[in-house]
Amino acid sequence: MKFYCRIDHFKQRQGFTVKNEQFHNVYKVKGSFVYGLKRLTIKDWNDEVMFHVRKAFNLRTQRYDVKDAQGTPVATLSYVKKEWVCDFPSGEHYTVQREEDRLVFHLNDQPIVTFAREDHPHPDPLYAIDIAPQRQPLLNLTCMLAMKQIMLGHRERRA
Repeated sequence: MKFYCRIDHFKQRQGFTVKNEQFHNVYKVKGSFVYGLKRLTIKDWNDEVMFHVRKAFNLRTQRYDVKDAQGTPVATLSYVKKEWVCDFPSGEHYTVQREEDRLVFHLNDQPIVTFAREDHPHPDPLYAIDIAPQRQPLLNLTCMLAMKQIMLGHRERRA
């Protein structure tokens, strides 16, 4: 399953949209981690909240909690032993690999989600988010969007 978002919209404070494979808007992302904001909300096109991602205040680690619309924890993004990881309550553990402008979530050395710039006939430069089949696409999309926002936020603060 593949999703797209415009590169120039990704750094906006208010949020951005996510498109499906046919380039139709399907999700809204509100908030940002780039400008010191601490929360992302993923909504469907009818403004129904799907997930929230919020920075957790912890002095020992950098951690971001992903919760569904009812507030149930569904994933945690954290910086552990000099690497970013994504953990799920089911026990699955993704490692995050960053290669310049590309992010990959790995499970047992198998790529599950990739996020990379893609050349397209579409008029705007796009990031493509490619999710392995049968892998909870919306949850993985949410985690990847949050991870990219976190990485952009760290880059902005250092610059």
